[in-house]
Amino acid sequence: MNYHFKYIFLFILAGLFFHSCMKEELEISWAELSIPSDLDMESLVFINRDTGYVVGGDRWNYGELLYTKDGGANWIVDSFTNKKIFDIQYSSDGIATAVGIDGYFFSSNDFDRWKSLRLPYWSPLNSVFFQTRHKGVAVGGVSFGSGWIATFGENGNLIEWDTTFQHELSDVYFSDPETVHAVGYGIVLRSEDAGITWTTADIQGDFFRAVHFPTPEVGYAVGFSGTIIKTTDAGLSWQKIRNGNNILVSNLPFRDVFFLDEDTGYIVGHNGTFRKTINGGENWTKITMPSNAHLNKIFMVGTTGYIVAENGKIFKFEDD
Repeated sequence: MNYHFKYIFLFILAGLFFHSCMKEELEISWAELSIPSDLDMESLVFINRDTGYVVGGDRWNYGELLYTKDGGANWIVDSFTNKKIFDIQYSSDGIATAVGIDGYFFSSNDFDRWKSLRLPYWSPLNSVFFQTRHKGVAVGGVSFGSGWIATFGENGNLIEWDTTFQHELSDVYFSDPETVHAVGYGIVLRSEDAGITWTTADIQGDFFRAVHFPTPEVGYAVGFSGTIIKTTDAGLSWQKIRNGNNILVSNLPFRDVFFLDEDTGYIVGHNGTFRKTINGGENWTKITMPSNAHLNKIFMVGTTGYIVAENGKIFKFEDD
């Protein structure tokens, strides 16, 4: 097989492979929400269809909190720190937590009066997840060289600060009251004791940016090279359902994943990348976005979805 024929063959094969996994584009109802900010929005949480909170800011100069009480029609700007906030989360028993630059951990019972805890190092935290107000984990790291995990116990007190990880950690998620999962640069971790001890999964190959479990057993994680992995045994084992490093697969830098149930889920990423599956990741449909902005985070409340992005962009959509 000469060089030109081999190149053409691989190109055709790549097209067939891509289209076998990607259905036609899906049109849904979109709205770009108007907010009083042009700073990058990093994360969000909605506690019902109308009430939601968004965080972001300027990395070294300003941390921003925005909230809406009417489903995104109007937004109020607030702040409780002078550095960028990377993540915000709401526990099952009603405590809000947030993390960001310089190792600060913030908590609130009402999203209004925030308490701050200074962690041992001036270390950025990328993600936080509290199962209840007495049990939580935050993860972070610097570039690609080191990572850390903060584990919290009764009343949000820090009980463990583990800096032994050689890779940056980017996201954390509890799949049940004791089982928690963390992902990062070439690493997937699992804990069965709410974050006190960790084991490393036998899967690598991407900078995993986000992890989400719609059920205690079924979970998904996505990577910056376009890899999608799935578990059906609560994270004991993972399988690649899309290998972003395969030369026959287009590179799609994914940033976040959210599943409504074990079959129906969404992925967002760079340049307006937005995908949906209704069969547990076997096939993905491209959803047409009204913008090519980098999409950072997605949150669903029933069939209503919200996506935050760079440059002060927030999108709302309905997917019936």
